[in-house]
Amino acid sequence: MFAEFLLAAGVALVGIDSLNIDDTADMCRPVHSVLLGSGVVFAFFCNIGRAMWLTYVAEKFGVGAIAKWHDPAGFTILAINFAGLLVWGLRLRRLVG
Repeated sequence: MFAEFLLAAGVALVGIDSLNIDDTADMCRPVHSVLLGSGVVFAFFCNIGRAMWLTYVAEKFGVGAIAKWHDPAGFTILAINFAGLLVWGLRLRRLVG
């Protein structure tokens, strides 16, 4: 399978220029599932942290304060997601190779 080949080759980051990395003729998405599965859980928990932070801001400073913190919190979570997935990819590379 292509995802296993990527892991074995030590690929830490994948970018594609197509609709889907898998064959679109059927609903089977093995490569997509492997690659997506490793990142979705991490991104989900980062976004829960962001929601908790914005809830804290709203409780402490009022709902209007969310406007000030919304974008910085989003960019911070984006950076944490990118860094975390990069570290995860490098760790997978070490585990495989």
